[in-house]
Amino acid sequence: MRRILYIDPHFSLVSPSMKSVVRALPRIAEDFDKVEVWSVTCEVEHPKLEWDPLFWAPRPWPLRLVWTVIAFHLRAFLRFVILRQPRPDIIQCTDFYALFSDVIYVHFHFGRYREIIESKPGVILLSISRRLMIFFCRGFEMSCFRWARPRTWLTVSDSMSGHLREREGLSPVEVLPNAYDPKRFSLASRERHRSSMRSELGFSEGDLVLGFSALGDFERKGLPLLLAAADILVREGLPIQVLVVGASSADGGTMADLAPAGFELDRIHATGRVVETERYFSAMDAFVFPSHCESFCLVLMEAAAMGVRIYPAAFDGHEMTLVEGVNGSRIPWDAEEIAARLRKDHAEGLLKRVHEVTGRAMADDQFQEALAGLYQRLIKARPSKSA
Repeated sequence: MRRILYIDPHFSLVSPSMKSVVRALPRIAEDFDKVEVWSVTCEVEHPKLEWDPLFWAPRPWPLRLVWTVIAFHLRAFLRFVILRQPRPDIIQCTDFYALFSDVIYVHFHFGRYREIIESKPGVILLSISRRLMIFFCRGFEMSCFRWARPRTWLTVSDSMSGHLREREGLSPVEVLPNAYDPKRFSLASRERHRSSMRSELGFSEGDLVLGFSALGDFERKGLPLLLAAADILVREGLPIQVLVVGASSADGGTMADLAPAGFELDRIHATGRVVETERYFSAMDAFVFPSHCESFCLVLMEAAAMGVRIYPAAFDGHEMTLVEGVNGSRIPWDAEEIAARLRKDHAEGLLKRVHEVTGRAMADDQFQEALAGLYQRLIKARPSKSA
């Protein structure tokens, strides 16, 4: 019987690191007799899926992290060493939850995050609890990088791959970007929703709608920079509106706390947490994302798939979606210069120009075939038990 085992605390479409893998499950199940999942929660059903839950885990994330890492390793030791149960053909885990995996899929690099924080004093302000969380996560990450011996490391972007090879000394490292759902994010979806959504949100055809999307960490993701740039353009007379898809506030702060003094708050439209984000993306003219730290920006890819012109900063992973001058432009971490770039592109008629370019982004079918191909390659390369 051919089996694959996935290990992650949350096997769910809500989990950013698991969305693409979960949507790939029907395709992966074609090549395996059983798909096992070790996780705290699992919201996915499939005839071949067998969920083996961790029945309890602490709620606070640092404690849950410690507990799940310990529990996964104790379970593996019991089953594969003590009870001598057969090991699955492929074991894949997210980040550093299981050192015994064949595939470790790195979605976030805490060492890189600490490096960025230290290089920008006063820009990314973290509470004591957040700093402690990063300290714990970095410790577990370093242990994984030192002791794990997967058959391959996966990560989501070229820049992340370079950091893992050069900074952490990992090998081999392969790149498999997250995927977008083309049934939701497409030019057809933009055409279907744009007029009704702009009307629903109160935008006129002449308004220039600058989009942004995040569920939190607004300081790190650069929303204050976007609002400062928007303020400059508004003062110059441009009909700017800002559409924030995701949380309406975060980290104890509100939009008023993030906007420059005197900014017209009725120009900020925050949706709160919504399900059909593609409907709101369709109302945007430009997606501006001056984040300071990412691994692979999924919302940037989804905006590009909607034909929206994209303006990312030089964070890790932007290179997977942006094609400079074709589907957007890279922006600096400076409000004046962001405003200058948007002003120039508006004058040249580029902001509202629809495109069909997503760079090296992958739609679901491409991701699924790439992942299935990786598994088959690893299975074929494994020495036979009789050898």
